[in-house]
Amino acid sequence: MSRTPRHVLTKTSRLTEEERRQMEAHTWLGALSVFELRDYRELPLHSMLAAYEHHLRPDGKGYPQSQRRRKPTVSSKIITVPAAFDAATNERAYRPAQPAEEVLLRLWQDESVGYDPVIAKAPINLLGIYPVGAVVILDSYELALVHAANSDTAYRRRPVVRLLSSPEGEWLDPGPLVDLADRDPSGTFSRTIIKVTSAERYGIDVSRYLG
Repeated sequence: MSRTPRHVLTKTSRLTEEERRQMEAHTWLGALSVFELRDYRELPLHSMLAAYEHHLRPDGKGYPQSQRRRKPTVSSKIITVPAAFDAATNERAYRPAQPAEEVLLRLWQDESVGYDPVIAKAPINLLGIYPVGAVVILDSYELALVHAANSDTAYRRRPVVRLLSSPEGEWLDPGPLVDLADRDPSGTFSRTIIKVTSAERYGIDVSRYLG
């Protein structure tokens, strides 16, 4: 993207056809940039292909489009997933950031977005549906911070969290770690996430809990 005109990257309204062409050119310009590094060290071919194809989806959609339909390499398929996740979860001049857990689920479950479901599932297996550092509200009216993905992949929606407040709103410092897969004697889950909220809204310094 370093070769993309700044006014295109920061534009807050819809891109014109020419501006979109300039923005989409970062794929082949990126491949060219990697190729130009060959004098410094030996570079594998797939690094250039990945730069060229990282917006080309397995279903043939995306860009750049060529006269002959091409299937992206495995390296490119892998890179498209975190690239899409990063783009969607970070604020852009033309749209707000989207919740990480919604993006992860969409990349994995929504066939219309066209990503390889096996590759899209990999970050969920690693991170869980709720990424580490997400601030969540529980059905117990407690506020919590996602500490780690559950080691049992059957409980992707039930991470280990650190409680930040009591049901009455009293801040806990430090709060205990709780496994959301734990059940009470009747077999009912003790706590369940009902929504993700903003750390800024509650003045929470997430880095303080993850250091």
